[in-house]
Amino acid sequence: MSTAAQAQLALSASVTSDYRYRGASLGVDQPALTASVADDWPQAGGLDVYFAGSATVGRFPGAGLQVFSHSEAVGLAGPAGRSATWDLGVSNTVLTYDVGWVVQAYDPEVYAGYRTRFVSCYARYSPRYFRDGVGAFYAELDGSIPLNRRWRVLAHVGVLTPLPAGAADASIREEYDGSLGVSTLFKRVQLSAAWTFQRPGYESFLRPAPSADALALTATFFF
Repeated sequence: MSTAAQAQLALSASVTSDYRYRGASLGVDQPALTASVADDWPQAGGLDVYFAGSATVGRFPGAGLQVFSHSEAVGLAGPAGRSATWDLGVSNTVLTYDVGWVVQAYDPEVYAGYRTRFVSCYARYSPRYFRDGVGAFYAELDGSIPLNRRWRVLAHVGVLTPLPAGAADASIREEYDGSLGVSTLFKRVQLSAAWTFQRPGYESFLRPAPSADALALTATFFF
């Protein structure tokens, strides 16, 4: 049987009360709709070649309906012991900002990760973190701990560190973001509520300025 015949396609759509990227509110505290797609092609030895993409649409207070972001990733994953997986890949993310006028910026990254049933950790490097001449390293740790058959505790912490090439750019400095929340699953709908924060905040150029902390409510539909 060919590997293409074994490919696993996954589609989902979610609506959130506040779309945030690494703690920053891209929609300036506005709701948004995200569509996601993922596909993988199993290979010999338990390896998986995969593609993942998503796009988020929302409304800026002064600029109307916009594509807040879209991202694409291709990678290779494989077994790393019992119930664990390693992950290597490349990605590109395009974000839209409202700074009095609408601008776009992109972020290419390479990444490596390690996932278990309940915890995942990733390290990501970008030679161009949304502007020329600025590099960055981002490390993140995520947890999804079951409380019972329906409810889970969700936790995330991330650290963004500018590299020497970007140290002179005052808009890129060391940042910390995190979230803590709960989720529940009803058939094919996941509902979640999470308190999200970012410190010290690098989005003061957005208009109007969003809040650094927020309670985000999200509903995700799996097809």
